[in-house]
Amino acid sequence: MAVIDKPSGPTSFDVVRAVRRAFGVRKVGHTGTLDPFATGVLAVCVGAATRLVPWLQKGDKEYLAEVLLGVATDTLDPEGEVTHFYTFFEHKNMKKTDEPLVKAIANRALTAPFRRILLIFPL
Repeated sequence: MAVIDKPSGPTSFDVVRAVRRAFGVRKVGHTGTLDPFATGVLAVCVGAATRLVPWLQKGDKEYLAEVLLGVATDTLDPEGEVTHFYTFFEHKNMKKTDEPLVKAIANRALTAPFRRILLIFPL
């Protein structure tokens, strides 16, 4: 088994492909997909260890994220071009009753050491 610190850019399958080449083994599997823009630990099982994948996938996972509220992109992810910036209540699905929740999320996002991810309000 190999534990890979996946950088932003490659897909989880790109990592599997690289491990196959590095180990010279065909039977390789990962324990959970990370988006190409996500960074983090990707556990990769090699050879007979691939039998462990179902049990490793059931384990608890923890994610850290940086949230950017009020931004829409053309691809609905951080890779796209920004198409709109929203104020708190400009979006059609936002209600006045959402204000405390939105402010609490924003305050937490500004004070916690999160990694980068975008929260998108669909158009």
